[in-house]
Amino acid sequence: MTFLWILLAVIYIAMVVWLGVTTLRRGHVVLFILGFFFPILWIVGAFVAGPNDARIAPPAERPTTP
Repeated sequence: MTFLWILLAVIYIAMVVWLGVTTLRRGHVVLFILGFFFPILWIVGAFVAGPNDARIAPPAERPTTP
């Protein structure tokens, strides 16, 4: 039973770190900071498109590849 709790704790910590880093890399700094108090915001920030996401930019602002 102790092994199960340790395993769940390790998975939880790994997910929190991954979601926090993903939120920060997508440009959601405020969600990252508030996520320390409300970790659900890291889930939102990790899956919502960032302000610099090329998939949602208008065609004129998309980077061109040679």
